[in-house]
Amino acid sequence: MSPMEHGAKVTAIERRRGDWTTALETPWQLPQPDQTPSDPGISLASFFAIIRRQRYKLLVFIALSLLAAVVIQVTVPKLYEATALVKIDRRQNVAIEGIGGDSSSVPEDLDPIITTDMELAQSDTVLRPVVEKFHLLDDGKAMSGLSEEQKKRLRNAPIELKGLKITRPPNTYLLRIVYRAHNPQLAADVANAIAASLTAHANDTARRSVDEASSLVNQDEAMLRAKLDKDNQQLVDFQKELGIVDPVQRVTVLTARLEQLNQELTTAEADRVNREATLQQLARSHSLASAQAADSIHAIQDSGLNEAMTRLDAARQHFAEVRSYYGETHPEYRKAKEQVDELTAQLNELVVNAQQRASTSFQQALDREKQLRALVQTAKNEVDQLQGRAQQYDQLRSDADSDRKLYQDMTARSLLADVNKQFNSPTVQIFSEARPPRNSIFPKLGLDLAMAFVLSCIFGVLGAVLADALDSSLSDPEEVAKSLEVSVLGVLPTVKHLPGISAMEMLPSAGTKLMRRNQRSSARYAEAVRGLRTGLILNMLRSGGKTVQITSAIAGEGKSTTTSRLCVALAQIGKRVLLIDADMRRPTAHKIFKVAATPGLSDVLEGNALCREAIVALDTPGLFLMPAGPVSRRAAELVSLGFSTILAQVSRDFDLIFVDGPPMNGAAEAQEISTMVDGVIVVAKSTGTQGKLISNALTALSRARANVLGLVINQVRGEDSASYSYYYYSTTDDAAAAGGGGA
Repeated sequence: MSPMEHGAKVTAIERRRGDWTTALETPWQLPQPDQTPSDPGISLASFFAIIRRQRYKLLVFIALSLLAAVVIQVTVPKLYEATALVKIDRRQNVAIEGIGGDSSSVPEDLDPIITTDMELAQSDTVLRPVVEKFHLLDDGKAMSGLSEEQKKRLRNAPIELKGLKITRPPNTYLLRIVYRAHNPQLAADVANAIAASLTAHANDTARRSVDEASSLVNQDEAMLRAKLDKDNQQLVDFQKELGIVDPVQRVTVLTARLEQLNQELTTAEADRVNREATLQQLARSHSLASAQAADSIHAIQDSGLNEAMTRLDAARQHFAEVRSYYGETHPEYRKAKEQVDELTAQLNELVVNAQQRASTSFQQALDREKQLRALVQTAKNEVDQLQGRAQQYDQLRSDADSDRKLYQDMTARSLLADVNKQFNSPTVQIFSEARPPRNSIFPKLGLDLAMAFVLSCIFGVLGAVLADALDSSLSDPEEVAKSLEVSVLGVLPTVKHLPGISAMEMLPSAGTKLMRRNQRSSARYAEAVRGLRTGLILNMLRSGGKTVQITSAIAGEGKSTTTSRLCVALAQIGKRVLLIDADMRRPTAHKIFKVAATPGLSDVLEGNALCREAIVALDTPGLFLMPAGPVSRRAAELVSLGFSTILAQVSRDFDLIFVDGPPMNGAAEAQEISTMVDGVIVVAKSTGTQGKLISNALTALSRARANVLGLVINQVRGEDSASYSYYYYSTTDDAAAAGGGGA
């Protein structure tokens, strides 16, 4: 190669690098609808979408659950339940409480008694005779696999019947003894036997209590008689010693007198305190105001201060009137003045007299208080002396009365004890015997089916939601776009028999057998490819890019098939398209189009062929292919050395160039190719591909600053792609539409 040609090629490479660098700065992507952040969690629409996707599994699970209910109904032994009613009698005519129903004591609350009987019904004492009678421990699996020592230990252990249930109907005095067994007659017999055992033990206990009480009454009667005689003799001796019949009454009289004296003493003390306060006030102040204050509270009797003060006020008022008309020398003036002076002198004498009276009154109150205090002390000593003896007398009389009453009661009960034994009614009796049930309580087909249906629906829905949460498939484009933060360019449905890609098969031909058998799925797939084609054309018109790499996260995602179908669809609308198979490790494009594998891309990069020699014109007009060539272990080095130069050469001759690149997670050159093209499309299979692998591939492209156009989800099942692939053909046109052209 001459230096001039080499310089021109380098210039072309720099121009191409500038082109795709500009394209990176202005990415061309499908316009996406505005996405508002949604609340976390599963919305109602998402929930129904999950149920719709998992409906077949859910229906199978429900059907299996119903079948299991039917199998249980047929295979599981039937269980029968028999019930016996026991009545707790509220009349308890024991010997120590009377003979008739009227004289018997009725407990206020039978709840403790009924609770006790319920516990007794489940005790070993009541159950053991029943278990031994019907050999309940020998039946079933209780003894299976045990040694003789273990069997003996089990028989001697406290009895517990798992099929036994003791309940009390609310607000009744009944016990419901329920026993369950696989034999209806055995269930009834065991329930009746337990009721009979409980009745016998409860009534025997009551009769033994009556006998023991009667014996104790006879013994206590003799002891009480001797004690009563002793108490009466002590009481007579005490009365003779005191010389009075009733010392308690004498104490009562003295106590009343003492209370009266205490009240009088309290009054005298209060009076003495008041008079002492008045005297101290008059002693501190000899003024008229003090005397008037003492007179106002009646501390001084007959003082005359108020009348004297009234006369003095009148004289002073008269003197003031006279002074206003007459002079000091006038007789009327002198007369009025003399009268005022005279009344003032009288008032002063009354004040002095009031002080003397207050002192005399205080001394009288003090003497009276001393006398009352002495009387109170004398009465108190007398009461204390007599009260101790009265208490002894009262205690003796109380003991004697109690012993006499108890002796009389004991005598009456002793006489009635034998009679009460004959009339004593049982406290526990069988009210209704158990009868063999006609229908089993378990299993019940209707109830089991209903419960199986409800539970299977609940657990099935929970399982469907859990399975959907754990599902790593890419069946929901919206969810994929949200989680991976990438645009979904297209959704390609699964087609079991995809038509060939040759020119003959791509032409409309409704008469072929293959198209007739797979017409609906083929038409849907073709429509999805055309939708992907339309989106790419819109982007290219907006950005002017030409080169597109189509890759995948791992091998087997269908990227080569998708690339070839997309190129065919673009060529059918008049575009000049070149498909470059850049997967030099596992090339497949030449097999899809059924052309020779060499010469190809690896030959051009090795320098063994020219670029135009490796390009093959295909049967579809406007579609060209550059095969991968021979498999090369130096694929990464070859791409680094000259692939950008090849892109620069072919970009002048074609409208669109598609690079079928190797998987991102399997080949190092895939990431480098992404930096040389205008855009990258990632193909991912809806099932079997983990989201983490796709995320890693997108992360690698982001690190390489590649322009990721979006994601194409491939092999989406049935209804999952129905809302993203709409087709409108008649029945006769389905086959033709499957391979059809046109946008």
